Amino acid sequence: MAARLAGPGAGAPVELRGYTTIVHCHLIPALGSRRLSELETAQVQQAMDTIARKPAQRGGVLAASTVAGVLAVLRSALGLAHARGYVRFNAAVGVLKPRGTRVTGVVWTPERIAVWRQTGQRPPVAVWDPDGAARFLAAVADDPLLPLWQLATLCGLRRGEIAGLRGDDFDFDNGYVRVTKQLHVNGSRRWLGPPKSAAGMRAVPLDDVTNELCRRYWLEVAGDPRRETSNADGAMFLKPDGSPVTPDYLTRRLVRLVGLHDLPPIRFHDLRHQAASLMGAAGVDLQVIRKVLGHSSVVTTADTYWQVFRETAVAAVNAAAELARRRRRLGAAILA
Repeated sequence: MAARLAGPGAGAPVELRGYTTIVHCHLIPALGSRRLSELETAQVQQAMDTIARKPAQRGGVLAASTVAGVLAVLRSALGLAHARGYVRFNAAVGVLKPRGTRVTGVVWTPERIAVWRQTGQRPPVAVWDPDGAARFLAAVADDPLLPLWQLATLCGLRRGEIAGLRGDDFDFDNGYVRVTKQLHVNGSRRWLGPPKSAAGMRAVPLDDVTNELCRRYWLEVAGDPRRETSNADGAMFLKPDGSPVTPDYLTRRLVRLVGLHDLPPIRFHDLRHQAASLMGAAGVDLQVIRKVLGHSSVVTTADTYWQVFRETAVAAVNAAAELARRRRRLGAAILA
């Protein structure tokens, strides 16, 4: 069966690596011993239920989005097999999508930080509180890529989106950046392709500080004499050698900076969660957050960040309650 499995649009280089991972890591172990022509819906359902219970690398089970992706690839592959006469029917069509577990972010509280420092254990997905985010941006103030860290922390752009930015994507006069593409990497191959979804095509507003930092940075990049040889297509963000940054480079760079400044660890993608949590803590409407992040649905935004929003909301409510109590005590003292 393994030889017949190929995801939708498997010829497209943008998705090929993801489909290959799904096939080799999930579908072949679960269904590779089955004869394709004899595959039944009950067998596929059992396999998907098993996949949904598989442990994730950082604890828990596979995320719901991962499980849904596995099922989507299988349905497409079996649909193609049916169309070509290899099977009598698509055995994955009637399969119920296992619930899986959506990995939600949590806030690095003092208690969680203490546990991490003592044991090294960390949540799979975590963000700093607003003070922690401010400490990070202050710590990297002298880093040449400070404008990039501002974009990731405050605007929530994905790694590939940031690596795919070009200088002409920015409108510094009006303070926004157009996200129309992302950088894809597969081994030694690199290419620019569309964002993750249609909703990923968006114009992201920039705060005044980030806009000015990006403007100054681009002026330096545009005037770099190495541009014609190292950066011919005008990438916005560069490595020290003058070549464009890549997603993996950004991951390694963040790990180094976080460790250097002894901050609670987060992944680069967690900076996207960080931006959402900061906007949520500031009371930004959920639909606005969705559009800034490029989510297809507000449900995705709410489901992904509900835990972070809840914790920041609780902190805000407690702060408001404490303020009210102080005012009440102050008022009573004045009237006494």
